[in-house]
Amino acid sequence: MLKNLKKVAAIVLSFAMAVQFGLADSYYVNAVEEPVEPQQQEETTTTTPQEQVQVPTTEEETPQQQEEGQQQPAVEEEQPAAEEAQQQPAVEEEQPAAEEAQPQPQPVAQAEVNVSYVKEDDTYLMESVKDTYDVGYRLDQDTNVFKEAHEAFEFEYAFVNGNKENKITKDQVKASGLTVTSDMTSLTLVYKSTATQKDSKDKKVKKANLSGKKEDDSDSEDEVAIAPKRKATTYNLYHYALIPGKAMDSSESADNRWFGIGVTSISGVRDPSSLEYGIQSNFTYKQEGVVKTLYPNITYNGKIYIYAATGTENADKEGYYTVIPARVNIADGANAGNNGYNPTASGKHIIKIIRW
Repeated sequence: MLKNLKKVAAIVLSFAMAVQFGLADSYYVNAVEEPVEPQQQEETTTTTPQEQVQVPTTEEETPQQQEEGQQQPAVEEEQPAAEEAQQQPAVEEEQPAAEEAQPQPQPVAQAEVNVSYVKEDDTYLMESVKDTYDVGYRLDQDTNVFKEAHEAFEFEYAFVNGNKENKITKDQVKASGLTVTSDMTSLTLVYKSTATQKDSKDKKVKKANLSGKKEDDSDSEDEVAIAPKRKATTYNLYHYALIPGKAMDSSESADNRWFGIGVTSISGVRDPSSLEYGIQSNFTYKQEGVVKTLYPNITYNGKIYIYAATGTENADKEGYYTVIPARVNIADGANAGNNGYNPTASGKHIIKIIRW
């Protein structure tokens, strides 16, 4: 009986389900065919805006993109500003400022100086030295240039550019030095002899013994006397150098033919006033001293020439001149020369002509 009830219940349930499915189909058909009720219209209206809202969301993105497209020029305008801030000309303007902040050092002024070494009688003691030095350089601190002593001679004084009147003593050199200046062309260092004289006994002369007494070998002042040294008579010897291209016996004036190159004092000759005018053959003399320094710098055709002794290293170099004695004349007066170097004099004088 119970089994039968279960079957009946199952059949009833199946039937109820079938009826429900059938009603669902009829409801769907009615919903399509019959007019929509107000509630359904509301549902439709509520549904449609949702669909319309979803669609414009995709359409509204386009204006946003358009706005973003319109905002791009603003970004492009900012980029030129950044580019202008980093333009190359700005860097180029800073570079000159850096260069101005660190200026290049200026070249040091220099001077070419010929250093000569002479004795007090103006004869050369050693070979001269010529080199280029910075202005302000201390020559007295250069052992290759300045020598306090040489053999039996010691430094006494110096003078610059042939100006012997302005002597620089050894004490002044020790105190202030010998500094190169921009206008310095020559420096002459003068040395004096340090050789000691022989014992005075070698210069004593005995008096004649007239008493007949035995001579005493003692060195009393009554028996000896010093022979006085006779001072030689000296005369001036004027030195001149023939200007290149000029004839020695030309009729031109002396100052147009000669350079004055110094004056010395000589002995062992006759008084010039007793000699005849003209060339003196076999003329010999002894040089005693210097009146005007020999062999100054000579300007010829706008260029300065410096004296170099024959046979020295500089003798054949450009910018130097050497001298060759030519003859000795007795002339009426002495001229300054084309360079105005020699002192002038009147009357008969001994003239030494030199070629260079």
